[in-house]
This record gives sequence, C-alpha cells and structure tokens, in this order.
Amino acid sequence: MKEMKCVHTRRVANLMKAFLNDACDLLTADGEVVEIMLHKCECFQADIVENQSEYDELDIYYNLDELFAESSKIFRAYWVERCPMLKGFSDVTISLLHELGHLETNDEIRPDFPVAMREIALMGIEERFDNDVDRNRMYFALPDEKAATEWAIKWLSDAENRKKAKTFEKKFFACFERA
Repeated sequence: MKEMKCVHTRRVANLMKAFLNDACDLLTADGEVVEIMLHKCECFQADIVENQSEYDELDIYYNLDELFAESSKIFRAYWVERCPMLKGFSDVTISLLHELGHLETNDEIRPDFPVAMREIALMGIEERFDNDVDRNRMYFALPDEKAATEWAIKWLSDAENRKKAKTFEKKFFACFERA
C-alpha cells in the first residue's frame, strides 16, 4: 500500500469498527451478537480470551502505520500466493478480517494449540530464522494464524461479503490523502 495520511482518524476508526461488527457472527452466552471493540495500538492484533462466550465484547487492536510496514507486504504476498482472490482487497481489509478470524476460530483452535504451545512455537521461530521473510512464513503457518486467515478468505468468498468489503474500502480510503 502506498503511504497515505489519514485526515479523518475518528471516522476511520468508526468505519473499521462498523465493518468488523458487521462481519462478526460470534454470540454471547445469552445468544446476543458479541460487539467488537476497536483500539489503537502498536500493531494489528486480536485479544484472545479463554472462553469467549462469557464476554459481551471482544477487542481488536490496530495501527494504521503498520499497513505501510515491510511485514504487511510479506503477509500480503504470502496469502495472495495461496489465494489470488485476495489481490483485489486492500491490506486493511485483509488485516481486519484476519484479526476477526482469530476471534471467530479461537474456540476451535485452542484445544489443540493452546496459548502456551503458541508461545513455545514463537520462541522457536525467533531462534531458528534470522530473516524476516522466513520468520514470517513460519509465523503465518502457525495453526491459529493459518485458521484466522482462512476464515477471512472464506468470509470474502461470499459475493455479498465482497460487496461489503469494497464498500468499506471506498469509505475508508476517502479518509486519506497522499503523503
């Protein structure tokens, strides 16, 4: 993504939050749709909790500067190679859906890949690989990372969802100017 300057930060945050909440189909213990809360942070990430059904809201964090980082380019290249359809969507759309995918797949992934196992795998990746491309490729192949992106791909495979994503992107990028 070419570097751009956000001129409507509050509007961008509201658009991302609305997009995530529209895409989310998680339910609380009472059968209500979980609300996704969005927070500015140093990176894109989902706040994984042990038992999501106990929560009325879940958190996703974002950093728009990360969209221009080298790791974003590596992430995009890795997944577009596996699913060429993603080429038609922006990094922010893929990143947001990927983070939502963590929440959407958490209950299925954690029994076989608990957080402690993930931490051990992350340490192994850091120790074994000294370049960003190989390190990131191994990271993207972790079971929870793969499941999150595959959830995003599945969501985007629906024609109605692709329209929602394109509508979001149009509104999102209207809030930016070329840097």
